[in-house]
Formats: sequence, structure tokens, C-alpha cells
Amino acid sequence: MYFGIVPPLSDIQSWLMPPILSGYMATGEQSQGQYYELSLLRLALLFITLSLKWMDKRNLGIGKSRMFSQTDCLPGH
Repeated sequence: MYFGIVPPLSDIQSWLMPPILSGYMATGEQSQGQYYELSLLRLALLFITLSLKWMDKRNLGIGKSRMFSQTDCLPGH
């Protein structure tokens, strides 16, 4: 479906192409493609950050695992 947010894709890029550059190249060198990709990356980073913060708050009541204890790294303990 075409919603008119960005121009239709004129070229298919390899997955090896860097994210912002691929949006620019795929839309026929139009800047809307790279701005759209940048906004999607920001949205994904926001979602990941909020998810990690939520997981961190959820685990505050649980003690640290013995594996991550500071004294286990010292010799003789």
C-alpha cells in the first residue's frame, strides 16, 4: 500500500547498506526516505530504552546473582 509518506521505492538495497543511506538510495535519492528511516530508528530506540528501564525497575527487589557479586572476582574468595 502507498500512503504518500515517502516516495515509492525505486530500488531494493542490500541489507549490508547502512540504515540511513539505504532509505535515501531506495527512494530514488529523496530525503524523505532517510528521514523516515531515522524516525523509525528513534522510535525503536525509545521502545528498547523504555523496555530496559521497565525491566530494571521490575528487578529492583531481587538481589543480585552471586555470579555478578564484586567479591567473587577477588583472589582468595
